[in-house]
Amino acid sequence: MVSNPEKNIRLVSSFHRQQGIGRYGYAYHKAMVEYTVKTASILIFDFMDEIGLKNQYKECRTPRKLNIYHIAPETLLDPRRFNQFPKENRSTRKSGHVLWALFDPKERNSETSAIYLTDKETFNQELLAHEISHYWYERMCIYRVTTYDTESFAQRFQKYYMQRTRY
Repeated sequence: MVSNPEKNIRLVSSFHRQQGIGRYGYAYHKAMVEYTVKTASILIFDFMDEIGLKNQYKECRTPRKLNIYHIAPETLLDPRRFNQFPKENRSTRKSGHVLWALFDPKERNSETSAIYLTDKETFNQELLAHEISHYWYERMCIYRVTTYDTESFAQRFQKYYMQRTRY
């Protein structure tokens, strides 16, 4: 659990690893995930203040538990599993890019959100911080107070995060 009493914010998260992930198993471990969730959830508010959103954001969604799943690349790219995200799957296949992570604001129900990650071999912490910023963008309804779309916001936060921390 992450708690930011100054902002009156709590985040409950959990980490799960796909069975039989084999060679991908070393990329994410519980301590790194917990550290990144905690640090990103603290820094996100400093970041919002720095980009001119000080006190313009507030929690507008019911707090959701954040489930984080470490899965094999072939699982993440399987359109049968993630067919509710056709744009992401289709655009990555057409452009030759690989989809390394995905944020789902409503995993199966309205009480949980999910992040699906696969091993990128490097920049795994950076990738997780990027996806956590999507969670906060959604939970704090940042789109209501800025012209940043969720991806632009996450890319800027990712750089901000990496400038301020190294695991």
